[in-house]
Amino acid sequence: MKVDTLQEMLEGDEPVTILDVRLANEFEEWAVPGSLHLDAYKALKAKDPEAMANPSLPTDRPVVTV
Repeated sequence: MKVDTLQEMLEGDEPVTILDVRLANEFEEWAVPGSLHLDAYKALKAKDPEAMANPSLPTDRPVVTV
């Protein structure tokens, strides 16, 4: 998804879930309002197959990962 598309969705109050997988300190510094945080960056970078194993995400809307 392009950034412009996400921006339009957010501005249009369309249902979308933003999953932020950055480090906790980066999320604390700056986060998209309403986004969910899963501190998975290091595990994803290490190619850990369990990095995204347990997030509880809605199934009725798009999920965008940042």
